[in-house]
Amino acid sequence: MFSKTRETKPHPELFSSEPKVKPSSSPSIVDADFRILGDVSSNGDVEVEGRIEGNVTCRKLKIGTSGIIRGDIMAEEVVVSGTIDGGVKAKMVNLTRSASVTGDIEFGSLGIEQGAFFEGNIKRLGSDRTNAEVTPANIQTAMDQKVTARRA
Repeated sequence: MFSKTRETKPHPELFSSEPKVKPSSSPSIVDADFRILGDVSSNGDVEVEGRIEGNVTCRKLKIGTSGIIRGDIMAEEVVVSGTIDGGVKAKMVNLTRSASVTGDIEFGSLGIEQGAFFEGNIKRLGSDRTNAEVTPANIQTAMDQKVTARRA
C-alpha cells in the first residue's frame, strides 16, 4: 500500500505548454481600486470599474462609470459608461450618457445616448474590403498573435 517502489508519473495536462481556457459564464472584473498596466485578453466578458492602460481584447466589454481604458479595444460588444482614450472595434458599440470616448470607432451597430461625449471618427465595419469583421475567430486570432509576439 505505501511501497517506495511505486513510481508516480506527472499528469501531462498539468505541464502542457498551452493553457486550456474555457470561456467563463461570469465576467472578469477590474474593480474600482484596481489598475492594470499592460494588455488584457479574455475569451469571455470583462467589466471595468478600475483603470486599464493597455489594449483590451474580449468577447463583451462593459466599462462602468468609474472605468477608464487608455488603449485600443477589440470585442464583439462594447458598452461604455466610463472613459476610453483609444480606438474601438466591435460589432456592437453603445455609448451611454456618461460615456467619454476620444478615439476612432469601427462598428457594426452604434448607439449613442444624449449626453455622451465622443471625439473621433466613426466607420461602419465592412464599409471597405480591407476592414475585417469582428468575429470570435478574429478575436481569438488577435489574442494568439499577441501571445506569439510576446514569446518571440
